[in-house]
Formats: sequence, C-alpha cells, structure tokens
Amino acid sequence: MASKILELDTVLGQYAWRKLEKSINFVKRIFIDPGDYYAVIDWKSLTIEHNIMKFSLRPTNNCVETAWGEITTGSRWVSLYGCEYENKSETKQVHSFRGKRETTTWIAVELQNCYTIDRNVNIDVNLPTNFVKFRAGRDNTMNVSKMKGEVFKEVIPWEVNSQIEIGPSWKASAELLAREECQVIDFEIRTKLSVPKGKLPVYFKKKSDDKVAYLVLLDDFHNAFLSLESGGILDEEEMSLVQVLMETTLDQDRKERSTTSIQLTTQGACTSVAWSDQKVNIKTEPMPNVNNNHVSGLYIERNGLKD
Repeated sequence: MASKILELDTVLGQYAWRKLEKSINFVKRIFIDPGDYYAVIDWKSLTIEHNIMKFSLRPTNNCVETAWGEITTGSRWVSLYGCEYENKSETKQVHSFRGKRETTTWIAVELQNCYTIDRNVNIDVNLPTNFVKFRAGRDNTMNVSKMKGEVFKEVIPWEVNSQIEIGPSWKASAELLAREECQVIDFEIRTKLSVPKGKLPVYFKKKSDDKVAYLVLLDDFHNAFLSLESGGILDEEEMSLVQVLMETTLDQDRKERSTTSIQLTTQGACTSVAWSDQKVNIKTEPMPNVNNNHVSGLYIERNGLKD
C-alpha cells in the first residue's frame, strides 16, 4: 500500500497565499509571482496533541518482510553458544561450560500514512505498558522524525558459567539458549491541531534577500484542510487523513463559544525483535561403541544467567 503524506507547510502556505492574493488590489496582483517567495508558518501558535487510538498485535507464525529484514512472528528459543565434551577415561571428569554472547533487541517503526512539519515527521509513539517488553531500552516512548521510519536498537549481553560432570566413556553437549520474541504491532495515532489565540501567522519571505514581504493572519486555518471543491487545498487522497472537528463550550456567562480544530491520522507498524530469559541445556549419553556400565543417561536443564 502506497504511503500518503500530508505536508502541512504546503497546505497552509498555499491557503495563505490564496488569501493574500484576494487582499491586494488587481494591479499589484499581476506583478507578484508566488515563485519569488516562500512561506514560514509560526508553528508556536499551533497546539499539537497526540493520542494513540489503536495498538494491536498481528497473529503469530506469520512471515513478515520489513526494511530491516525478514522475521517470523512468535516466540522461540534460540541457541547462542554450544560445546561438546567426551570422556574417554575411566574416571569421572568435570568440565566448565563458559561463554559470552550478545544479541540485539530492536524495534523498527514504519509509517504508511503521516503528516510533516518543515518536511519532517515529529510523531511520538508511546508503547502501552503491556507492550513495553518489546521496546529497546528503558524508555517506552519512540520519537519518529523520518518519513521512511526509524529503527531503535539495544545490545543485550548473555553469559554462562556452568559445571558439567561426565562419567567414564560418556559424552555431553551443552547449549546456552535465549528466548527471542518477534512481533508486528499496528498502530494509529490521531493528532489534534488547534490555534488557541484564534489566528495563525504565516510570513512570506522573498527568496532574493530572505526578508519578510507579507504577513497573513489565518483566522480560519481549518478551511485549508477542506477539499479543493470546498475552497480548501486538499485532494481526494489527502482528505482521507483529515477530520475537521467542531466543538462548542460555554463561557463564564454561559454563552456558547464554538471552536474548530483539525485531526490528522498517522498509521504505521512497529516490528519488534526482543530477547528475554535464558537457559542452559545439558545432555549426556554414552559414547558409541563403548561398553558402558558406569552410569545411566542424563538430561539436565538449568535456568538463570549463571549456575
């Protein structure tokens, strides 16, 4: 599915220029060229609020192709390190099973539909408490600034130090395993834009000297997010990312006050590869072609970072 991107600079800049042209006389309008100017929106006049509306896990055992590699959703034990030992002597032996390995926990955020300010995305993806274990690092908030998405990584160290006893003419194999959990989480964020002071300043600077030539105060910025047919700037595809919200409140004198805000929809997916827990598996068995009357076969499983 192709991504839809709503560039707020373009939307508000084009709408402000249209209002500027209507406000100046016909003769002057002939001699101004929009190509000689660029718009600067006063973003500090806007209030931006993010709310997560959807956060859901995809089914397990699905193969998913991402920009950062292919994963299969679900949980599994993965061998990180292993050794084999043989005791060809006639006495018991004790061996040390020691080793260190590292795994990488990562979470990649990809955006399907989004908006930009100054050509950059600025979305905070806050993982709910029950999803925090999939997050790389301690913070459950991920700030996404790139339209192509971003990946967050953390290296996890693992260490094993176990003693293995092997009877005469027996052999043993030992493995350090860690639990890998792969998930894909679909999310939807709705962002509310409002102008508390009622007017949004838009400055038009000359490209030749970078000086402010015109100032337009938008007291109806929400109309920029209407369709072209309704007097706005958006085409049909862009309209699917926007909702115009009307709110009515009562002031201290119990008089109704109506305000209009814009709600933008951002959709994407988090692909997570997390590592948690570890265990040591030790298996012993008689060596082939050896007459063994010393001990019976043994299977041992130990949990914890160290024995």
